[in-house]
Amino acid sequence: MKFAVILGVVASFALGNSSFAQGSLWRTHYNSPISTFETNRWSVDGINVQIHPNARVSGSAANIVWTGKGQGNASAKVSALMKEATALGSQKLGGRRKVGLEIVIHDFKSPTTRVRRMERTDVGVHHINFSISVVDVKSGNLLLAPTIIEADLEALTGSFAKAFAAQRQDQKARVTQHLASVVQGFLGQGPDPRRKFSRYAQ
Repeated sequence: MKFAVILGVVASFALGNSSFAQGSLWRTHYNSPISTFETNRWSVDGINVQIHPNARVSGSAANIVWTGKGQGNASAKVSALMKEATALGSQKLGGRRKVGLEIVIHDFKSPTTRVRRMERTDVGVHHINFSISVVDVKSGNLLLAPTIIEADLEALTGSFAKAFAAQRQDQKARVTQHLASVVQGFLGQGPDPRRKFSRYAQ
């Protein structure tokens, strides 16, 4: 199946659709994980990551904001990060049916350097929304229609950021691991990562 078809399916979802994104309540959420009866049959043969065609990549209302490590512009950086995280999150799949994972990023908005350097520890959110669909590599059939996943994560600021930096860790590694755990849980291969939390976004 050509990726353009999948983009057409997910185009009906509004960017920044979550009502939680407008206030102080945020979440990591998807409706339900895929059955392990199904995913245990799969092995990942390819991961394709795209930015949603309607996502804004510049300006004050940008959907794609990333100031962390990585090569290229913000879109290239978050696409590479998402691909790495998806690979980590799906690495337990070892079945005989080869599948392709198609990822479309709707929102990937991380706090700016100014926010991360604030002394307060209750501000800043990595606001991340994306969809996953699954395609059978051999037949091209769509095994899983695009499914929206919310993967918000608290940013580290103030003393938390300093403690994290003292361990020689960075936000890229932390966000990558978070997204990997979300993908793993959605695929039924790990703990359920779904939760809500309160946070002031900046």
